[in-house]
Amino acid sequence: MARCWGAALAMVVFFLAHAATWTVGPEDCDFADLREALEQARAGDIVEIRAGTYGGDVWIKRPTTLIGADRDHVIIEGNVFVLATSQVVLTGLNVQGQLVVEDSTGVVVTACRFRGLVARSSFLTVRSCEVVESPGHGILITLSSRALVVDTQVHGSQGDGVHVAAASLDLRTCTLRNNQGWGVWADSLSTIAGELSLEAFEGNARGALGGRAVVLDRVPPAAPANVQVHPNQWSPGPFQITWTNPPDLSGVVAAWYRWGEPPTDPHDGTRVLSSSSLVVHAPPEGQQKLYLWLEDRAGNIGAQWAEAITLCDRTPPEGQLVAPRYVTSPQFSVTVQAEDRAGAERGSGVASLRYSNDGKTWTGWEPFKTSFTWDLTVAGGSPNPGERTLFLQVQDKAGNVAEIQARVYLAQSFAQEDAVLSLAVGPEGLVALGLANGTIRLRNLTTGQELQVLKGHTAGVYGLAFSPDGTLLVSGALDNTVRLWEVRSGRELRVLRGHTGGVWTVAFAPDGKTVASGSTDGTVRLWNASDGKLVRTLNAPGGVVRAVAFTPDGKTLASGSDDKNVRLWDAQRGTLLRTLSGHSDRVRALAFSSDGKLLASGACGQADRGTCAQIELKIWEVPSGQEVATWALAGGGVRALAFAPDGNTLAIGTGDGMALLGAWKARQVLETLRGHTASVTGVAFMGSGTLLSVGEDGKLVLWRLAP
Repeated sequence: MARCWGAALAMVVFFLAHAATWTVGPEDCDFADLREALEQARAGDIVEIRAGTYGGDVWIKRPTTLIGADRDHVIIEGNVFVLATSQVVLTGLNVQGQLVVEDSTGVVVTACRFRGLVARSSFLTVRSCEVVESPGHGILITLSSRALVVDTQVHGSQGDGVHVAAASLDLRTCTLRNNQGWGVWADSLSTIAGELSLEAFEGNARGALGGRAVVLDRVPPAAPANVQVHPNQWSPGPFQITWTNPPDLSGVVAAWYRWGEPPTDPHDGTRVLSSSSLVVHAPPEGQQKLYLWLEDRAGNIGAQWAEAITLCDRTPPEGQLVAPRYVTSPQFSVTVQAEDRAGAERGSGVASLRYSNDGKTWTGWEPFKTSFTWDLTVAGGSPNPGERTLFLQVQDKAGNVAEIQARVYLAQSFAQEDAVLSLAVGPEGLVALGLANGTIRLRNLTTGQELQVLKGHTAGVYGLAFSPDGTLLVSGALDNTVRLWEVRSGRELRVLRGHTGGVWTVAFAPDGKTVASGSTDGTVRLWNASDGKLVRTLNAPGGVVRAVAFTPDGKTLASGSDDKNVRLWDAQRGTLLRTLSGHSDRVRALAFSSDGKLLASGACGQADRGTCAQIELKIWEVPSGQEVATWALAGGGVRALAFAPDGNTLAIGTGDGMALLGAWKARQVLETLRGHTASVTGVAFMGSGTLLSVGEDGKLVLWRLAP
């Protein structure tokens, strides 16, 4: 090609040496009309064009040189056609239309501006020109043409910047910008040679660049379309992201993504080799916005992204199962406190729950609720008393499951046909229950068997006590009588009469020889247990005597009365030792510690129209009568008291149906035993591990206490 360019230039020099020069311009020129000048000019003539505007198309059909004053001021309003000729030189022209070169050789175009260049079957050189806003391709080289284009700008074309079809092009140091089609395009029959840096043009290129057949994709992919997340609901993952690729020259080969905030640059994300889908195994938890953009095979990374939402929750719910520590029925109410989080974000939400009594067999899943009735007899359970582990599973909407446990003790209970007003504990699991209908029930707690029903009283039995050896039972009732019974046979031995009012309380002396009874007649009476004779009457001026108790050594007898006082008596002489004052209301219960050094008394702390609203406890030092502690807590007053063997814990039966275990020194409730629905009228320890309680609801309950 270099030889061709040299021969063409030699011929131009020859013609210039023999050519005439004509001037064209608005005034003082050889011609005012450019087309007329070209018709008159001979082959090889030079036409100098002065500044001005020249209308119509221009046809050049013989070797001619057109020299414009400068391309900013020499304006040709039409097209310029170079047809079937050679040695044509164009310089300094501003062509408002296209430059079309057909079947011509040796055409040299320099420092011109035009709206498109078309070369068909021609040889030409283009230098330092500007091709602007072509309605088609900026430069079209076709039909076996050969062209050298140097230092030329092509921009704003509606088609390709440079389009080569079945032709050859040497493209050097040109700039191609803002063309709607390809930057450079060449078909398989064409060759593009020369030097063109990637920075010098915008758009894609296809053809033989630098002697190597390539497709150069310079345009990044657009944003993906139809982005879908599967699953599109709360899930722990993985998530599949699918999309539709936009049209792209080299094809999409990879995707970039990130969560939370839009990317700050094309590389601000995670790259995955994939053309239409990707799988994310561990996305950030919570409701997260996903940004997705694409990369093509040419390495172009899109600056446009699409958005989607992932709902990821891999964190099981957290919560607490709140159940009573002790229950008396296999069916009881529990509450569930549960919260679901997805990492630091709000989670999918608690959806369902199920429970088990053995951790293996489960109820069916049901909608989550904050409270429900637990049944110990189903899902691997049984109605047998004892300590149980409750297993609760809570599931969120993403399917994450948390297991929560709680412990509960199912206490053994026995129901009576009437209210139980009193309780006495004998040897080897033997207990006696005094009922409101006047009967006394003897039961063996080891076997659960009821042994005897003692009948004789005609009113409620409020006082019961076994003799120390367990062979005798004393009872007191509101029929004004005290009765002695033989336990083994259930036979009534004798009736002790003398009280003029109902008997509220009875006690056996530790030696088994004396029985004490307290009555509404305001007296405490001491009886000989062997023959039933009255030994002594102790007058308590405070009205009704509701509680009596002997010290373990039998030397002292305590009584509690409605006058709010506790009295200590010499049990042998019947003399009043001291009066312990300080209670706010009538004293309902008394209990000595096992060493006899302490006495507990219980009353109603605050009474509103006869209804107790507070539990009032006092601890007294027996030898001195000094008050050691006072403890008041909310409740329905005291109906029964018992010291634990260690002397540090008190069992309290309350008027509002609770049995309390309290550390009296610390004034702390250790356990609240809710199993009764009416006043707890009796409490007693069987050793250190079992507490018995009875109540006006007719129940006897065995509470196995935690160590």
